[in-house]
Amino acid sequence: MPFDPCGMWVDLLRSCYRTTIRPFFDSEIEVPIIWFFAEPGAKYLGFWNRFSSLNWEPDHTEVNPGVGEQNPRPRPYRKGSLPFPIGFEGLRFCGTQKMFEEGASILDAAIPRFLGIVPEPCLPENVIVIAGGYGLGGDDTMPAVTAAGGYGLGGDDTMPAVTAAGGYGLGGDDDIPPPWGR
Repeated sequence: MPFDPCGMWVDLLRSCYRTTIRPFFDSEIEVPIIWFFAEPGAKYLGFWNRFSSLNWEPDHTEVNPGVGEQNPRPRPYRKGSLPFPIGFEGLRFCGTQKMFEEGASILDAAIPRFLGIVPEPCLPENVIVIAGGYGLGGDDTMPAVTAAGGYGLGGDDTMPAVTAAGGYGLGGDDDIPPPWGR
C-alpha cells in the first residue's frame, strides 16, 4: 500500500470491524484492512477521502465499483485495538491527499513496513532503522538502536535496547541492559 492514515481518524464509528478496500484506481486488487479506535490525541485526517466506513450507507449490499471499502464483503466485528503498540499515534499520514481522495496507482511504491505492519514513516522519532534493522524503546535522549538486520525491543531511559549483526535485544531496565546480538 502506498498510503496509510497511521492512526489518524478518518471516520466516526461505534464499533470496529475487518473488511476489504480497493486502494488503486487502476486495478481491481482488494486489500484487507482493519478499523481500530484512534489513540487519545490523534488528529483528524483533515480532508474528505474515499476510504471512510460504509456503515453510514443505508444499504450495505450495494456494490461499490470504485476505490474504497467494497460491498458486499464480510465485515466481522473486532474490538478496535491497535494493530501494533507503536506507529499508530495519529500524528501524520503516509502518502498524499490525492491518494486518499482518488486512490493510488498500482505503480506507486509501497510504503516500507516495520514487521510488515507499521508504515516506517509513521514510526515515532525515537525509533531508528539502520541497514534493515529496527529498534523499539529507548527514550527522547537515547533511542533504541539496531544495526545490520537485528531488532531491539525495550530498553529504558539510560540504556536502550541495542543489537548488532543480526541479533536481537529484548527488555532491559535501569540496571541491566538487554542482551546483545551476535
